[in-house]
Amino acid sequence: MRRGFTLLALLLVLAAMTLLVAATLQLGEDERRSASLVRHDARALALAEAGVERSRAYLAALLATNVDLDRALDPLLDTDCASLPSPVSGRDDDNLPVFTVGDTVVLPGSGKRFFRVPHEDGAYLVRFDDNDDDGDSPAPEAATSNNPIGGCSEGDDLAPGKNNPLRDRDQTVIVTVVGLYPGTDPATAQARKVLRVRVGPQPAAGIIAGGSIDLDGASHVCGLHGDIFATEDITGTGCMCGTKCKGGPPKKQACDANTTCLAQSGGDVCSATGGGSASQCVPGTSVPPPPVVNVWSSLNAPPGCVGLTCTPFYYLRDLGTGAQVHMWNYSKSGCERPQACPRIFHPGESSATEPCSKCWEKVHDGASCSGSGKKEIRKLDDVSLTVPLPLPWLTGCSNTAPLVWKASSVSFTSVKDCDPSTGLYPVPSPGQWSKDTSFSGSFQYGGARLPRGVWMVEGNVDFGTNSPACAAYPVGWKGATVLAQGDVDLHGELSFIPAHPRGIALLAGRDMKVSQGNTYIDTCGQSAALLVHEQFYMVANSHLTGQLVVENAGQCSGLVTGSAITMKGNATIEVVAPPPIPSGRSASVLDWSESAY
Repeated sequence: MRRGFTLLALLLVLAAMTLLVAATLQLGEDERRSASLVRHDARALALAEAGVERSRAYLAALLATNVDLDRALDPLLDTDCASLPSPVSGRDDDNLPVFTVGDTVVLPGSGKRFFRVPHEDGAYLVRFDDNDDDGDSPAPEAATSNNPIGGCSEGDDLAPGKNNPLRDRDQTVIVTVVGLYPGTDPATAQARKVLRVRVGPQPAAGIIAGGSIDLDGASHVCGLHGDIFATEDITGTGCMCGTKCKGGPPKKQACDANTTCLAQSGGDVCSATGGGSASQCVPGTSVPPPPVVNVWSSLNAPPGCVGLTCTPFYYLRDLGTGAQVHMWNYSKSGCERPQACPRIFHPGESSATEPCSKCWEKVHDGASCSGSGKKEIRKLDDVSLTVPLPLPWLTGCSNTAPLVWKASSVSFTSVKDCDPSTGLYPVPSPGQWSKDTSFSGSFQYGGARLPRGVWMVEGNVDFGTNSPACAAYPVGWKGATVLAQGDVDLHGELSFIPAHPRGIALLAGRDMKVSQGNTYIDTCGQSAALLVHEQFYMVANSHLTGQLVVENAGQCSGLVTGSAITMKGNATIEVVAPPPIPSGRSASVLDWSESAY
């Protein structure tokens, strides 16, 4: 009897030990599986993050040659958008990146197509979507409407409340990336991580300088968007954005409102005052470098044109025998999109090696005029300039046509040991900067305006006479943009409405100087920018509206010396509209969220 109880006890102990071992093994398996799932989740997240960075770099590459991200949403620009906002009659490539390796899949549960890229025993899926940038509210000031192919209008051309999901207006899109691990099949992968990222330009400042800013005396920076970025010091006793700032120039005694602005310097000095406002000047901050200001960049060219109304694109030069005007011929094969060229080319470059040089058509040659007419450009602004195939300017020498440009010889002062023909400028002659030639902008006959379009000027630019005031421009007029390969000297009352979709009003390939007091440079309330490759100087009793971007990339021209930006006395810059040129890199991750989709 006793042995029977002992045997039963042993059996119970063995059963208990068996259960304990089984439980321990099960617990170990559960822990192994749990650890495996954690590792898989981590790998899926890492793959999704890799997909985000590759997508950001892809979008940045698009923005290097495009003014917006239309091609991220519609890579071939071939979608029929006429049925918006109903489902778009789209293409299989819409909303997908053009990567060299991968294929297209539909993500289960979403019904949306993604581009799949196998990577390190897993994969990431990528898709781009518009960020609803048309909408009911006023469109972004720097908005573009440059690819209306297939009825793909946007912004003001859409009915209120509509948004075109295949056209971008603000260089911003929503990127959805799905990380899968292990394997590449979204239906069977054990781990899936979804990241939604808004990618676009970093916030812009009203003044951006690669170097120091000297706010001398009572100089004043103000306006709703009067923030200041300088990679070095912000020195001087200047004031920003406050009603207690000292008076501005006689024609503009003070800025319109007491606002709060932020100045940031990468150096140890930031001495601008707030003028009674809550504005701050913060030294020693991490300030992004200024955008590159390169007059030859294809981004400075007008948008493409395949319709009947194009943005006129001019090349102005003087080869000695007379001033010439060339215009871009959008109707030639390969010339439909000047921004697709590697850079802006000058007339005369070999069409065999530089095919975009073939797109220029000579429309005026002063050699055919007599006397002073050889150096003059006379042209009335009219809609005939917007046709794809430019027409000869039959009245170019007529004394009755308004004088808008006049060429003259100047003595250019360069900094010692500086060769202004290298670096920034194409080597083939005569594409190098004509540093001893200046074109004076003239506005005659009761306020004749500069003919509409984008002007590339081979030489320096001097504006010494008054242009029409903002109120004199016709409603809906598309404006004019001047890209000077050399210096820009401003000493007249000027009003600019930019013709360029990036909001560029004036660009100086060397220095820019406001050299005369009582001068008002007005961008007519537009989102407009003045861009400078070297340095900028502004004399007292002058006022400028608009964003100012100074790269401070060299010191070749002697027109301006010293700091990147120098404002004297009571010179005032007022930034009332959103600045069109972003600071830092063009495609940045602005916000980030994670989900299971």
